[in-house]
Formats: sequence, C-alpha cells, structure tokens
Amino acid sequence: MQVQQLQQQQLKEFESVVVSTALKRSKISKENNYYWEKRLSESQKILLEIHDMTNWKDISLVQSYKTPKGIMKEIFWKLPSTQEKKETCGKFKTLGCFNVFYHPKNQALIHHTKLSCFRSACEYCWMEKWLARESRRATLRIENYQKVITQEGKTRFTNPIHVIVSPSWKDKFMRFDLLKKRCRELLSQAGVKDGLMIYHPFSLDKKNMKWICRPHFHVIGFGWVHDTKKISDENGWVIKNKGVRNSLHSTIYYQLSHAGVADHIHSITWYGDLGYRSKYAERIKVENEEPNDYCEFCGQILVNAEFRATDRGPPDVEFIGLVDHLDWCATESIEEAEERRRKSKHDDSSYRISHGFSWINLDCMKANDNANKLLKKLSV
Repeated sequence: MQVQQLQQQQLKEFESVVVSTALKRSKISKENNYYWEKRLSESQKILLEIHDMTNWKDISLVQSYKTPKGIMKEIFWKLPSTQEKKETCGKFKTLGCFNVFYHPKNQALIHHTKLSCFRSACEYCWMEKWLARESRRATLRIENYQKVITQEGKTRFTNPIHVIVSPSWKDKFMRFDLLKKRCRELLSQAGVKDGLMIYHPFSLDKKNMKWICRPHFHVIGFGWVHDTKKISDENGWVIKNKGVRNSLHSTIYYQLSHAGVADHIHSITWYGDLGYRSKYAERIKVENEEPNDYCEFCGQILVNAEFRATDRGPPDVEFIGLVDHLDWCATESIEEAEERRRKSKHDDSSYRISHGFSWINLDCMKANDNANKLLKKLSV
C-alpha cells in the first residue's frame, strides 16, 4: 500500500512539475564560470521511474488508417522508447577551440556532447533528445503565433488552453484518420479551432500503475470552450477544458512524454491557423536549428578534439565550457574542419533546398573530389 502511494505521489509530482524550455544553444557565461553540464532534472528522473516500473514497453494498439492517397494501412501504436538504440546513439562527439590566448583564463573551449538519432522510439534518445527538441519546437511555434495575432491587434483568446477530448465508446477504436477528423470537427463546434493535437492511445491506471488502451486526445489550442454538454449528449464525446496552464512548455513536454508513437506518423498534429497550410504558416515557422560550429569567444571554427589526460578517463557527461587545454588536443586542422563542415552541409538535403543548392548532385561531387585526389597523387 505504501509503495502504491509513493508511486502515485511521484506521478503527481511529474504532472505538476515545471520543465524549463530548452535553449536553442546552451549558453556559457561568467555567472556559471563559463561551464555548463547536462544533468537529469527531477521530472526526468520520475519519468524514468514510471518507464521502468510499469508495462511501458509491452502495451500496444493496432488501428487501421487510410492515407491521403487512399491506401489502407495499419498503425502499430506504442509508447516512446520501445526500440533498441542505434550504434552511434550516446557516443560522444567532441569539438573544441584551442585559440586559448583569446579565451578567458587562457583555457580551451570544449563542446563534449552525445550523438543522437532523435527518434521517439529510441530507448536512449527519446527523453533527453527527442522529447526535449519536439516540446521546445512546439512551444516556439505557439509563441510565434501569439506574437503574430497580437501584432494584428487581436486581444481575446490569445493565451493557449489545454483541452482533453475523449471519444465515445463506439468511436474509440475507429479508423485513426476518421477519429482524428471527428475530433477536429467537435473541437471546432466547441470553439477551439486552432492549435495542436497529441494522440494518446494509452492511459495510466494510477491505482494499479499499469498502462491500458484508452484512446484520447490532448489539445493545446486557442478559443473559448462552449457547448461541451450538448456535444457529449449528442455524440458521446467528452471535452474537458483544463484552462490556461502555468507553463506551456511543461504541458507539451508532459503530454509528449507518453504520446502514441508509430512509424511514419507525427506525434503532433497542427490544425487551423497553426497548420502548415494556414495563412500564418510562414510567419510562425520554427527554423531548423543549425549546429554551432564556431567559438563563442574568438569566432574560430571548432575542430574535432579528444581527451588526452592520462591520470583519469574522459568525462562521462555532456558539457560545454572552458577547461584546461592540456587535457585536450585537436585531431584535425582548421582547414580540415572547414572542409568537413562544407561537405556535411551539402550532404544535408534540407540545407541544400533552403539555400538554393537543390540542384547539386552528390554523386557528381564525390566523383569530382576523387578525381582531384587522383590528380594530386599523379602530379607528385
């Protein structure tokens, strides 16, 4: 009985905790002695405990789905973190700047971070990487929308509210595309026409601490909720208005933490004025975050580096900061780093398209590079 009470108390703490929005780029300053280290927050520790003590990895649900092209498929819903990590997940990548005469205390700047696949299903990357990134991007998109409608002079319903939509018993396991469509129709009737939807195929039975199949939607939207009793009486769907939350980011973070995940299905659905085809789409767009490849003190490009101290092993935590330059060394030149960065950008299809380089043929580029290397060898 005491164990059960403790588990439920932990769950309440996780539901109510405020999770700070992840910064676009971790900043180091004089206040933190030019050093930042990544640590698990209390909410993340509680989430991991819930993950380990329940049937998290075993629960699943199969729903039929009709694609926009009219193809019938089946969706295999799971909770996040149910697949094995990739070989590179969690491996450290170290970049550094050794231009120490231009740094405070003549120390080296080191970025010691972990590689990630950013998949929701990854057992290693789901929480610290995928969940952090997706909740941050969703928060920024909503905040961008708030700025736009405020600039247009709108004064009513400018703060997002949290709404829970539970389908009727006869509709709970209907085809997913129809279920989502019906949810949007009833949300519109209830006055919440713009926002995001997060689908939860499962709910946690707090009494037994077990996940059960109980499909419902969590919505962060804009509007004034009304006619919920009428909708319930006529359709059997229950719409609950949880109101304005203390922290937008914490609400999204918590709802995404146990959202349904499946191959080729996005965990977040944007609709109405926040949709990808709305009139505001370009103005509220959140740009992809580009890696910070330059030193924050001298502006020099960061080079690949490695730990070389012999009296101890390399740090086992992610950090960004100034450290003793004698403990680290560069493994490439600045010229090699610039060439690596140029190649990695051209290998990134999203970068090529956004910068007008979609015409570049990567196979031709590689063939050209190989030809140049061969010519250099022949000319020696």
